[in-house]
Amino acid sequence: MSGLLLVLAITGILAALGRVFRAGVRALFGLAESYMAGQVGQRRAEHGDLTGIADAETARVQGRRRRTLATLELVLWLAYLIGAQFTPWPRELYAGLNVLWLLPRRTSVVVVRR
Repeated sequence: MSGLLLVLAITGILAALGRVFRAGVRALFGLAESYMAGQVGQRRAEHGDLTGIADAETARVQGRRRRTLATLELVLWLAYLIGAQFTPWPRELYAGLNVLWLLPRRTSVVVVRR
């Protein structure tokens, strides 16, 4: 029974690490999106395009929001993974993470306007 619990704990840790990785990638994409939108807004301001400035500001705010949420998710998953070590039953907590394999992943749709 202890061996099975150990295997379940290892696969649970792998599932959580997958979520940590995805949250980190989403945070990086949010950072890149808000940076690029800020650059586009500066260029539009230089050319006097008021509508383009508003669009770039909206994209920058959305990118910042995505980055903030992804960073929060990343921190929470890492806190769970680290915090479980300080409890009397870390293997059971890690084994419970196997449910993540069954839950649907968050998908995001990227819309490109030309």
